[in-house]
Amino acid sequence: SIYVCKCSIFQLFYIAGIEPHPFLMAWGAFVLIDLAQMYNEEELYWILLSKGYKTYRYLPTHFKTFYPCYNSETPRNIISIMDVFGKKHFPERYDDKKGIVFANGMFDKVKEGIAPLSAAHLKDPNIAFFNDINPTHTQGDELVCVIPATFANLKTTTKKMLMTWNTYKKAVNE
Repeated sequence: SIYVCKCSIFQLFYIAGIEPHPFLMAWGAFVLIDLAQMYNEEELYWILLSKGYKTYRYLPTHFKTFYPCYNSETPRNIISIMDVFGKKHFPERYDDKKGIVFANGMFDKVKEGIAPLSAAHLKDPNIAFFNDINPTHTQGDELVCVIPATFANLKTTTKKMLMTWNTYKKAVNE
């Protein structure tokens, strides 16, 4: 079975039974790991709608595998997950050729001056890819991203950060 989690960071905490702490709120996506452990061997994916490159940058910073990405073709089963999600939740606004949910001027957009893209930003292959695949992101168009929610998919530095937090949390609660 495949479980897809489409929730806000706050909802993830309550689903996993975790008290939201400011540190964890900054890294809230990792609550999915607790959910993945609850589902054991089942496949669990997190769907992220990214309208800005700063949000998209969380993916290569913290996860080994995520889609879409610049250095790997998106597997057919992941495209299917994106398409089912997009067509179900945004039937009139989802473009299955691009994997984009269009805002059509009706929804929030990236505020001017908040996250301008410079030539230096575009040297990062992840940011350049995001800008190429979703060139209208500043108008509020969102890229549908899929991340396998497993502990093994976390980068080493993120695992260390989470283990440090867990050690701190246990010490405070004793």
